[in-house]
Amino acid sequence: MGPGKSRDTLLEKRQTVVFSNSKVYNFLRQIALVWLPAATTLYVFLAQTWFWGHTQQVVGTMGAVDTFLGVVLHISSKSYAKQAAKPDGQMIIDNSDPEKTTAMLDLGDTDPHEMIKKQTITLQVTKAT
Repeated sequence: MGPGKSRDTLLEKRQTVVFSNSKVYNFLRQIALVWLPAATTLYVFLAQTWFWGHTQQVVGTMGAVDTFLGVVLHISSKSYAKQAAKPDGQMIIDNSDPEKTTAMLDLGDTDPHEMIKKQTITLQVTKAT
């Protein structure tokens, strides 16, 4: 920590990693959860069977890379969940008339032209009062 910088100030400026593309996130998640542990297990077996050298260093490195990737993905997932938790607007359902139910879309402060850039939107469903 530099002089005059508190820990709280540094934490406020910390940025989280969010993968904007779910394909990249899913690919890295698959590597961290399936392929890297499987490759590590295979390497341990082959290294012991064929007497390869530096087994501990290689396996330690693979484990460290897998742990780092898991932490980055976890932070990204939590950050994404916080972002996704905020709805883009709300759908207000009015069923006060027994003959028909109506729905109204309220985007609040969201610009409809910005909605075009999104692939999906999230709406909070509420009952009209």
